[in-house]
Amino acid sequence: MQQPYIRSPNVMCADLMMYEDSKVFACGLQLMFSNCCQTATLLENLQKVELLTAAQKELFTAIKNDVLAVGRLMYSFENWAVDDHFSTVDYEKYAHLQRLCSKIRNLCSAGDSATTPFEVQEMLHETEFFSHFTYLIGLDLSDFIPSCRGLLAKVIALVCNTTSQFVMGNSKNQTLVFGVLPSIIRFIDVMPEAVHLTASIFGENFELCQQVSEDLIAKVGNLIVRERSQGKFLPWYLMFFEAILVVGTRPVTKNQTIIIELIQQVAPHLVVHLPMGETGRRRLAALAARFECVAQLRCPDAARWAPGEDAELIYYLHSLALLMGLS
Repeated sequence: MQQPYIRSPNVMCADLMMYEDSKVFACGLQLMFSNCCQTATLLENLQKVELLTAAQKELFTAIKNDVLAVGRLMYSFENWAVDDHFSTVDYEKYAHLQRLCSKIRNLCSAGDSATTPFEVQEMLHETEFFSHFTYLIGLDLSDFIPSCRGLLAKVIALVCNTTSQFVMGNSKNQTLVFGVLPSIIRFIDVMPEAVHLTASIFGENFELCQQVSEDLIAKVGNLIVRERSQGKFLPWYLMFFEAILVVGTRPVTKNQTIIIELIQQVAPHLVVHLPMGETGRRRLAALAARFECVAQLRCPDAARWAPGEDAELIYYLHSLALLMGLS
């Protein structure tokens, strides 16, 4: 096929097909088809190739090593996190896991001098991170002895928080994690990090937002009512609603209708927080004057959530954002 003066194998095949011979025609057509398929396969594979600079290659190697270490800590949990007659909890290993997850999360959020956050997410996609996450999120707390369930819940929450940054704004990673959504939903009533992760899966992804089930919306709505009935101001549940209402300028009308009906069925003040009248205006002004948790306002982090009365103002702002998404 690659002989001198034959610049294009397809030209040679087309020339052979001009002969009035059915066998030669069939062979020429088959040869041309095979040659074109090779080119198509090559082009398809080239789309999957990522070229890395020296600095990015070094970062990718570091990320793979960190993910490997995270996996080892996860799979050996019962060796270092059980407190019984035979062993005690090794909190240094938990601290190590915290440092690893924090590093990965920060890279996915901010990148580094040579790599964008999206590129870091793509690198993490090529590691075993999702496999480790799937294993962890599939665990049942009741299968472990009571003394270590609390720590296991912290580990799951920690990794959920990291996975939120892994999927944030990345449709490929969102679709990947969406596949294990039922396992994640098991934890949303006891773990704010799981709710934040769920919101991140759907955020800015119109196709996935159209697949949100009515049962999931109702479940989150019940959690909002539960927390507000206790006087709490936790924004993650409202953030989930915000994420599934509008994508860019495109409203997700199905979700809007369901959430409006849900708010109408319960007392609106148990969903949104909108201080009214002169008393409400003064309250908001006082909260704004004393506000300190700027970082939590930009990106509420359940792992560091301790804003005191600032939580009320943050919840108020998310209530406004929710109403804007419903309009």
